[in-house]
Amino acid sequence: MIQLVNNILGVSKIESGRFSINVTDADASALIQAQVDEVSALASSKGIKIAYTANVKHQTIPIDVILFSQLVHNLLTNAVRYTVKENTSIDVTFEETEKEYVITVRDQGIGIPKEAQSRIFSSFYRADNAVLAQSDGNGLGLYLTKHILDITGGKVWFTSEEGKGSTFFVSFPLSGMRNEQLFESAV
Repeated sequence: MIQLVNNILGVSKIESGRFSINVTDADASALIQAQVDEVSALASSKGIKIAYTANVKHQTIPIDVILFSQLVHNLLTNAVRYTVKENTSIDVTFEETEKEYVITVRDQGIGIPKEAQSRIFSSFYRADNAVLAQSDGNGLGLYLTKHILDITGGKVWFTSEEGKGSTFFVSFPLSGMRNEQLFESAV
């Protein structure tokens, strides 16, 4: 319920043009691990294990801790929500390349049908197979994740095959998240 409220508030701020980013130096790997630990209870109740590995040189990165944690949480809960087979794992990696940081979340879930893939980052959108597999959900998590990354200089994309799973990728520059403040004036 808290995540739903946070997603709705985030979407409201973005769509009203009143969104601020508060970047500080933080340990991104530790934040990802904290989200893995939090979501692991939900995963283990479904017979799913979350495996996390990190390969980064820098301990601290300029990020907005709240928004970063929220987007990682959104990706992890989606992976758990749409993995229906027991005794499977979700693999999470955090890597530093020459140009960027990349977070990868790979599941063995229901996958996203080809015809739904172009709309997956739309607000309130859920693919038909997602609605059938998991009745709860609001279609805001990926929408919010994409907008957070668009505003802060990052990217999100995925590969997916229906019935075989999805892999979501998040990247942001080595310089970290941009510290933006969006305030549109009332007309």
